[in-house]
Amino acid sequence: MVSIKGLSFLYPCTVKSEEHHIESVFLNHMKDPTGNKFHGTLRGIQPVLLEGFPFQFPLPISGNSGGPKPGNGNIDILSRRGLGKGTKISIWELKRPKTTGHAIEQAYIYAVTLLKMLRTPKTGHIWYRDIIGFGTDVPDRLTVECVVAVSIATQKNRDVFEEKLKTFKENNSLLVGGDTINFFIAHYEKDSMAVTLVG
Repeated sequence: MVSIKGLSFLYPCTVKSEEHHIESVFLNHMKDPTGNKFHGTLRGIQPVLLEGFPFQFPLPISGNSGGPKPGNGNIDILSRRGLGKGTKISIWELKRPKTTGHAIEQAYIYAVTLLKMLRTPKTGHIWYRDIIGFGTDVPDRLTVECVVAVSIATQKNRDVFEEKLKTFKENNSLLVGGDTINFFIAHYEKDSMAVTLVG
C-alpha cells in the first residue's frame, strides 16, 4: 500500500457525497503524470474525458435489477488502461466506506451493457473511436476490466468480499460473445487513501 496524501487536486473537490469525493480522488491520481500512484496499480490509466472533464458513460439501466429504468445510470469511472494494441477498457464502480451493496453485480451489468452498446452496428464504432477515444473501429475481440473499489475495515471482511467475487465469477459468464470481462477488487483506505488491487 502507498499513502497518497498531499497531491494537489487536478479536479475541484467541492462535491456533496462521500462517494463522489472518493471518485474525485481516484480521478486525480489516474491523471497524475508520475506513474507511481498506488504502487503502479493505476499506471497507464487514462480516464475518458470530454472537453477536459471526466465522462461518466450513460447507461440507462438499473445496477440492482439489471433492467431498464427511466433515470440515468452512469459508470463511475470509465477509462483506458495501457498503450497501443494492448489498451483495455477499464470500468470502475466505487462504493463509500463500509458499503459493498450490489457493487459486483452493478459492475458486471455495466460491463455487459457497455459491450452490447459497442457491438451495436450503427453506433458502436462511434462510441469506441470518438467518445472512449481509441481512434479506431471496435476490434473483433475486446477485454473490459471491471474494478470494484470498496473500503472494508477488517481483513476478515475483505476475505469474505473476495470470496463473494470468486463465487460470482464461477457462477456467471465472463464471456459476452467473443469479448471478455476481467474482474478486480480495489481495496482502499479512506483516511490515508491507500489502495491495493486484487485480481
